[in-house]
Amino acid sequence: SSGINAEYGVMGITETMFGEGIMDAEVKIPNFKICRTDRVGGKGGGSCIYVHDSLTSVEIPINVSDSVAVSIKLANVQLLIVTIYRPPAAPFSHCYDMIQALGS
Repeated sequence: SSGINAEYGVMGITETMFGEGIMDAEVKIPNFKICRTDRVGGKGGGSCIYVHDSLTSVEIPINVSDSVAVSIKLANVQLLIVTIYRPPAAPFSHCYDMIQALGS
């Protein structure tokens, strides 16, 4: 057993390093849906969001590398959950640029 239950409804992970050769089934957590973005053309990076099956969620396409976004409906609230990976060598302005890209 993974020891993870509905108490943890959403989990975001960066620096996943999954790569296109790793299938969703290999990183599956029981009772969770995975939304992921893998780094293309290099090693490292990537991010994912696990959402518990009891939550209504939709992956939102974003044009930000190594990042993923999910919309989750909770009662009368719509949440946008985003994981953004900033490489260590990237300046902080890189984060600002990524956040600005989310708004477009």
